[in-house]
Amino acid sequence: MALAAIWCNLLEVEKISRHGGKVKYASNNISAIRSLTLSGLGVSILPEWFINGDIASGTLVELFPEYHLPKQEISIVFPNNVQLQRKNRLFIDYLLENLVV
Repeated sequence: MALAAIWCNLLEVEKISRHGGKVKYASNNISAIRSLTLSGLGVSILPEWFINGDIASGTLVELFPEYHLPKQEISIVFPNNVQLQRKNRLFIDYLLENLVV
């Protein structure tokens, strides 16, 4: 279900229009986005693992449990002619073991 359809259903309206105003807060840092959301400055999309405690405590409320972002691919890029530092090799191994491949 598209996000607009979820909003229409939630608000019991037929159509949702996009607001033409400027975004007041934007960040590519999940900690900053979480802080803004906890301060009541808007709605955010954050990883479940990052806010599970906030949801469990009732500090944050999940608005659309049936809505899921599309899955995205990630790439691990590193030179193959250089010996990786142990911490980098461990991180790569962790990702390979814990992410769906």
